[in-house]
Amino acid sequence: MFQKCWTLLACSAFAALFCLSCKLKSTKAQIYQETDDRLTSETKKLVDVGSVFESMVNERVNGVRKKNGIVNDQISEEIRKKFLDEVGKELGTYVKGTGITPLDIVQSTNLEIDFVNELSLSRNEYFQATYQESRYHNNPVGGVPGLPGVGGVLPSNMNTKMADQSIAGVVNLNGVIVGIDKIAHLFAVSKKFFNLDLSDNDAWNLGMYLEGHPKLPMGEWPKYAFLGLRADKAWGVFGVYGTLVTGVASEADMWANMFGLRFYQLLSVSPASYRFNFNSLCRKTNPCLWYLNEQNVPNIFVKGFKVDDSQSSPAP
Repeated sequence: MFQKCWTLLACSAFAALFCLSCKLKSTKAQIYQETDDRLTSETKKLVDVGSVFESMVNERVNGVRKKNGIVNDQISEEIRKKFLDEVGKELGTYVKGTGITPLDIVQSTNLEIDFVNELSLSRNEYFQATYQESRYHNNPVGGVPGLPGVGGVLPSNMNTKMADQSIAGVVNLNGVIVGIDKIAHLFAVSKKFFNLDLSDNDAWNLGMYLEGHPKLPMGEWPKYAFLGLRADKAWGVFGVYGTLVTGVASEADMWANMFGLRFYQLLSVSPASYRFNFNSLCRKTNPCLWYLNEQNVPNIFVKGFKVDDSQSSPAP
């Protein structure tokens, strides 16, 4: 049943996705809807840039604090809302022209782009695999959109450029290999969750809906389509951030949504004193970042999708 529904949704979206290969803004961070965060000979070389990222986030938040004159945690609700909205813009503004055209959905964010542009490939601070170098390389690229194992290619694989742009580069954050795509989930997607004032259960389930996770009961789809549309015009489509386009539902993306929601909750309670660090975002046995690696938290794939992990090492 899930596969039949996926087929219907995919067919309805193909027309909108047809122009995905149109010219996009030139930047190291473009669509990057999935990632390959295996421990390989290349990713083992990555130096830890976790402190660089945490500092960048805190510098931007401090700039908003200074702008709004926030020096203690006791502020009016009006100022609190203004502060959080401005922080959301500093950390999670989607950049026009970096998403799927003509609807320009699944855009990259300003922080995502700025962070990548601060890093150096030559200093082993960032690694970018092509689609053919990724664990997904056995899936066909080029042709008419269809279904894995049935005919045609995934919407993200209509040509080589599109397939390459669907794979986010990776960085070493506090010893964990993490895809750059998680940044948008941490600060942009989660801000919309925060604005909806969702319970943890509804936030998790909305993440399942956006990823196209097959374990979300179909009877729940209308509820989360409605919630999604309240936040974003593209969020009414099941799997728009995952299975519908790339064939991949990422639970690591869903954890990033939840940790980002926690970030805005903590910042709301302590607008002057909270300082961002990854380990403040969860109450887990493992470090929070552990849950943002797709080897630690395995993906769900649509039927017929091919994955090759023969060149990878076990995740730490």
